[in-house]
Amino acid sequence: MSAKETRRDTRRRPGYSSLCRQRIRQAWLLGKVCVQCGSTDNLEPHHIDPSTKDDRLRRDGKSIWSLKKQDREIELAKCEVRCKPCHQIAHGKGQTARPHGTISRYTNQKCRCLDCKAAWSRYQHTKYMSKLALLQGVSYGG
Repeated sequence: MSAKETRRDTRRRPGYSSLCRQRIRQAWLLGKVCVQCGSTDNLEPHHIDPSTKDDRLRRDGKSIWSLKKQDREIELAKCEVRCKPCHQIAHGKGQTARPHGTISRYTNQKCRCLDCKAAWSRYQHTKYMSKLALLQGVSYGG
């Protein structure tokens, strides 16, 4: 087999390895919830003790999902599940933690726990009712 044929084989299925990593990630996160807020959206693994993180992940910037199955399982055993906003807050990168059940937590920090979804729903309902009352010429005090 020539070098040209080998190159062609690697290009045959572009994105295949990223698709495999995505499937592995989805399978691991299936049925899990954020340990802090209970959200099921935008979940990520969070190392409980960062000092135990595999050197390959730190040094090479490798994804945990690209490790061999045995190594990945060892690494994931050191992790807990957090949604992206809670994960960023845990690392001090996110905005200051706003309480759950607020509109700002839903919109700015993209939290989708039940309390934040309910706050957003109440806000949308009040906004809709106010607009409806304005169109009808009545005042809404909701």
